[in-house]
Amino acid sequence: LGRWMGWNLSKAPPVARFDRGAACGNGVRRKLTVSFACGREASLRSVSEPSACVYEAEALHPAACDAAAEPEMQTLPPHKPRDEL
Repeated sequence: LGRWMGWNLSKAPPVARFDRGAACGNGVRRKLTVSFACGREASLRSVSEPSACVYEAEALHPAACDAAAEPEMQTLPPHKPRDEL
């Protein structure tokens, strides 16, 4: 989905950026941004494709937690195999 390009520090919390991925059929190269939210375990909450070959994901991780706040309790649906994103 792309190469690690660094953090977008203009957002709070920072967003991970991946760019220059494999080319899509329309010639656009894939890219991904990942935002992080507080969670008890590292897990992927959601992935979307807002436009062709542009992906957004939200990940849960303990490192994204405010030490004073309780981590989010959430029941995630079971993972199902997919042919593509």
